[in-house]
Amino acid sequence: MITGHLEVDTTYVQELQRCSYSTYIFFSGDAALKDMLVAAANAGPAQLCEALDTYCEKAFPKSSGYSLTASSAQRSPPLPPVLDFNCQKRHFDQTLDHFDRADQRSFKQTYWVCDDAWPQSAKKQAQQGSIIVFLGNESPLGTPSQPIVFEQAQDMNALVLQVEHRYYGDSQPFPDNLQPDGMLNSSALYSWLSVEQVIEDTAAVLAAVRRELRVPAAVPAIVIGGSYGGMLATYHRVSKPAAFAAAIAASAPLSFMVGTQQWEDTSHRYHRIVAAAIDGNSGSPACGDAIRRGLAGFKRLGTAGGRQQLAATFNLCGAADAVLLDSRAVFALEMDQYGWFEGYAQVNNQPPLMGQVALACDVITDVITGGGDELQALAAATTYFASNGSAGWCYDFNATLFMTGPSTYTYQSCTQGFPNTAMLPERHTRRHTLVPPYRVHHKELESECRQIFGQDLPRLKVPAVAADVKRLLREVGGVVFTNGEFDGE
Repeated sequence: MITGHLEVDTTYVQELQRCSYSTYIFFSGDAALKDMLVAAANAGPAQLCEALDTYCEKAFPKSSGYSLTASSAQRSPPLPPVLDFNCQKRHFDQTLDHFDRADQRSFKQTYWVCDDAWPQSAKKQAQQGSIIVFLGNESPLGTPSQPIVFEQAQDMNALVLQVEHRYYGDSQPFPDNLQPDGMLNSSALYSWLSVEQVIEDTAAVLAAVRRELRVPAAVPAIVIGGSYGGMLATYHRVSKPAAFAAAIAASAPLSFMVGTQQWEDTSHRYHRIVAAAIDGNSGSPACGDAIRRGLAGFKRLGTAGGRQQLAATFNLCGAADAVLLDSRAVFALEMDQYGWFEGYAQVNNQPPLMGQVALACDVITDVITGGGDELQALAAATTYFASNGSAGWCYDFNATLFMTGPSTYTYQSCTQGFPNTAMLPERHTRRHTLVPPYRVHHKELESECRQIFGQDLPRLKVPAVAADVKRLLREVGGVVFTNGEFDGE
């Protein structure tokens, strides 16, 4: 890591096969050094190893005051070479409502075009080229850096198009009279948020880029996404097969749409996957067992005295009787703590969050071997990741049972059923999971959604494309489903 104040321009990641270490290089903007690194990375691992010595000497001399140290959490991440794909950030005048022709309003939607692997001649484009459309998930798109996208672009002579999801990042569709003030907590602000609108957005941006760059009609577009984005990729393909020739859907939880029969029947599998990922990435079942015992400890602490103990152990902000009102709030804290480990399992070894599971388990092991109990170990792991070492820090806990407060994705969960991990019931024994069995009730979900977004919130209605996705996949095809090491069950 780099300590000291540094304005980061670009992050390069490289697995050094022939060096004695793996490293991240946070590049600070010197064009000559950038060119040297890119050239060395393209030449091969040995050349990059040599170039790194020169880079470090020039970029971080002793007089700079910076120090470079390796992180023990970096355990040989399978990452691609450093390459410059000539990505350009653009903005598209996107239609606000694709389903109301009388509404002529629009908003600025962010997208990126990366053409380094795109053939120069129209003939070669038509014969060998393709378009990779990478979908932004439920977060700001940011600078393109997804390894799988650019690995595939090289192999497929592809033009890369990355489209930011409406309501995330810079792509905010609020009309002038509905500018949000702070957190978004009014359903009126989300009137144009639906998966159907998102599919139309992507198709519109793709069509505009094809026109602008004069892409031959024969060039196919392949849509790619992971997790929620994998669901979107699937829905794009089966909804608009003429626009999207194929889809790659990574770890797409299609069967977990809240309110469907598949959700009732299969969502418990998610908890088994989380437990398997914790065991597999920590190298031992001991960490998972400790987490399981820690989470089980919440149940006996629903009393007034127990809530005081929990508030102190987890260093909650505010008085215990205000933050943990009752046993329901205790269960919410239990699910909140479980949520941290769900997150570690999902993003383990995803740059820049390398070795999250192993690191969390190291913290837990240190506490237990030092004489602490499992609850204290869970609290220590949360403090490690959440506090950033800040003095006077406390854990700002929200006791809402299944939600964490107003957010764009929560609205999508409430109105269209997109899976929120806390909405996935665990109804089996705990032998293969970390969390005790619990149920999710429709009326309770609806009540909490209305508390967040108001009583005029539309009722949950699963999109037709999601409800009928099995039939559509059989009829349309063209979707490749991929999974991680543990979520292919």
